[in-house]
Order: sequence, then structure tokens, then C-alpha cells
Amino acid sequence: MSKAGVVVTGAARGIGLEICAALARDGFRVTGLDLLPPERDVDFEGFRILDVTDASAVETTVQEVAASEAGLFGVVNNAILSSNYMDGPLADASMETYDTSFAVNVRAHYSLMRAAARSLQKSDHGGCIVSISSVNAMRGVANTGIYSATKAALVALTQTFAVELAPHGIRCNSVAPAATATHRQMTALTSDEISERLARIPLARFAEPSEIADAVAFLFSDSARFITGITLPVDGGYLAYGSGLTEN
Repeated sequence: MSKAGVVVTGAARGIGLEICAALARDGFRVTGLDLLPPERDVDFEGFRILDVTDASAVETTVQEVAASEAGLFGVVNNAILSSNYMDGPLADASMETYDTSFAVNVRAHYSLMRAAARSLQKSDHGGCIVSISSVNAMRGVANTGIYSATKAALVALTQTFAVELAPHGIRCNSVAPAATATHRQMTALTSDEISERLARIPLARFAEPSEIADAVAFLFSDSARFITGITLPVDGGYLAYGSGLTEN
């Protein structure tokens, strides 16, 4: 089958833009969605300025891509509300922060996954759904509790969709980056915060956005045809390192 269409949210910059570039290089026809215009053209099939919390607009986009000549092969959930917005102890967080965080990081992702599932089940060629989670979904990290909870919710949605959609040949996976050297991340962190994060990564560096994109491209490839329901860490060994404590 010739490469079909893929819808990517949070596509204007950082990890999302690199995902679009990687999938386009692999021959997919990429439609990017974001509130901002893209930082550069990566051979988009189309790009729409769109609020991903607008479930109706998201579903319309998916339907239009599915009805196009290329058709729909899959979607990538990447749009997020930054963890910086949610920093602080859980006991001090406002309900407004909680509601806004889940609206962007969970509800919007679910609406795209649901729209893709409905469309792909009507086809006979299967498909692929990938969501960008985080290593925080698997670890308790102080002062990022709401962000971590939203990312854990994506893992649960991914696993359930994977089981429900497997009979249709639709694979659902998530990718869990650790600290990634996006412009937003690197400008938000102090030098001490960067050093603290690096100390917990055995490979001793942040991931490049293109390395997260490579993981997504792999999950979309035929090499991953028997992989579904997983969360793939791209973390430089962060999860394996545990607390970082050693015995004397």
C-alpha cells in the first residue's frame, strides 16, 4: 500500500515538527495541527491552525484526511500543555490548573484517538495511533504531579485502544521521552535544573527531538507490525537508573 495520510498535533515546533519531518521522509502525507504556524516547512501535505481541544474540529480534520485520495493511516498525539504550567506540589494546585491540564493533555488526545479509531475501523488496511507520553507517567516526580497524571492517563488509553482495535489491525502505542532538548525546555530550565536532570540520565545528555521522532517513525513502520499496546521509553536509561543511589 502506498503511504497514506497521518495527522500530527502539536506540529509547529520541537518534537512535533520533527515527527512530521520523519514521517514525511518515510513517505507519509502529513497534516499538521497547531495553534501556531510551523517554524519551517517539512513537506507537509497540509497544515491547519487549530485548537486541539475543539473535538468537533479535530474529528472533521480526521474525516477529511480519511476522505482524501491518500486516505488515513494514523495519527500522532503530541500537543501538550507544558509541565512548567503545572509545576508545584499537588496539594497547592488549583482545580483550574487540573481541569485545563486534563483538557489539553488527555481529553484532546482522546478525541483524536477516538476520531482515528472510528475512521480506521471502516478501512481494510489497519492503521497506527501513537501518543507522546512521558517517563513521568511511570515515576513519582515531585512538583510535576498533575502533568505526570495526564501522561499516565495516555498510557491507559493507549493500552485499552490497543486491545479494542487489534482485531481491526490497528496498532496503538505510546512513546515516553525523558528530558528532551527542545527550545522551550532549554529556555525554561536553570543551569542547576539541567545539571540535576542530567545526573539522573545514564547517557548523560538530553534527548534530541529528532530521536523522539525516530521512535515514532519506527512504530509507524512495518518493522513494528507486531508491536501494540506498549509504551516505549526514549530516555537515555532514566527509568533503568532508578533513584540513582548506590550501595557502598
